Amino acid sequence: INPETGNTLRTTDELYQLLEDTKDISATYNPWLSYEDKEITSISYDDGIINMYTPELTDGNWFDLEKDQSKTVQVVVSENPYGFKVGDRITVNCFDGEIQAEIIGIIKDNAKIIGFSISKNGKYDCRNAYMNYCYDIEQKPLFIFSQKGLKDKMVTTQLNGPVFVTYNDSVANEVIESNNGI
Repeated sequence: INPETGNTLRTTDELYQLLEDTKDISATYNPWLSYEDKEITSISYDDGIINMYTPELTDGNWFDLEKDQSKTVQVVVSENPYGFKVGDRITVNCFDGEIQAEIIGIIKDNAKIIGFSISKNGKYDCRNAYMNYCYDIEQKPLFIFSQKGLKDKMVTTQLNGPVFVTYNDSVANEVIESNNGI
């Protein structure tokens, strides 16, 4: 939440405006998407997170950030009983239309992923950024997208989950502590 406006933060650009002396910000997002009549969980990652971590895959590949996604976006899905396979082309629905997607990878069931953090006693640290995603527990498949691939589409997203902020070594601890309060 933007402390100045009370509005939900939707992009890292907004964080760059709020935080002082940052070097880089990478985030996870909640894109508001659906697939046919099935319940899904969808998240999207900035390039920094895509480059930082690859969950264990049973088939296919992780994101190719150089691939053109103007017509068809890449999606990695969790193992599930729906029979998705690498190479499948699907249509994903958003509020004002639909987008075409190609399944490029299948995440192993119970693999650690970034974006479903749980806070212990209201405190976060790097261990909270990862959680195992298990279809039997969630009862719906996970769809992971590249935020860059969704950016020019009619998809509403908001920052949700871990945000990784890096600073130059010369930044004062007081600035970092002040930024942590936002």
